[in-house]
Amino acid sequence: MNSLQDPFALVLFCIDKRVALELACAIQNRDEIEFALWGIGGLAQTLPERDFPILKDPILAPVVRAGRNLGRLEERLRIQKRSLAERARNLPSAEQLMDQVSKHRAMASGPFEFATYQLWPEGHGWSLTNAYGIDRCMHLSSVHHFEKLLVMLRLGIDVGPVPPVSQDPSFEEQYEGAERSFDRACAVVADQILERLLA
Repeated sequence: MNSLQDPFALVLFCIDKRVALELACAIQNRDEIEFALWGIGGLAQTLPERDFPILKDPILAPVVRAGRNLGRLEERLRIQKRSLAERARNLPSAEQLMDQVSKHRAMASGPFEFATYQLWPEGHGWSLTNAYGIDRCMHLSSVHHFEKLLVMLRLGIDVGPVPPVSQDPSFEEQYEGAERSFDRACAVVADQILERLLA
C-alpha cells in the first residue's frame, strides 16, 4: 500500500514538510527554502484532489497550483495507459482476426468494423480505412499483415495519416511546460519568502 494512503503516515508526511520549511526559514537559507517548497509541491502533486492545512498558506499558492497541475497530468497519463492496456488485453490474435474478417466477407457485404477501423474487401485481401476516414491506409492479405495491425493498436499508434485536427500541444509538451512552471513557482516563492524574512 502507498504510504500516503495511511492516514497516520500522511499526517507525519505533512508535518515533515512543514518542519522542513520552518527550519529553512529559521536559517534563512534560500536553497533550503526552495528544496522545502519542492516537498510541499510534491504533496500537492501526489494527491492533487486532497486539501491539507499546509497547502492553504496563501504564499504557497503558486507552488500548490503548479504541483496539482503536474499531478493531474500524471493521473491523466495513468488513465490513458490503463485504457491502452485494457484494449490490448481484449484484442484477438492475428489468426482470430483474419478468420473473423474472412467469415464476414463470406456472409455480408460492406466493411468489417474493428477498433474504429474499417476493413473493406479488396482483391485477395482487405483495404483498411482508418479512424479518420482515410481509405487505403494499409492492405492486409496475410496473418503477418494482421499481426502488424494489432501491434500498432497495442502500442496506441494510429494507422495511416492523421489529419491536423487541432494545434493543441502534445501531452509531452504540456507536461514539460508544467514541470517548468513548477520549478519557476518554487524559485519565485522561495525568493518571496526570503525577502519577507530579511525585511
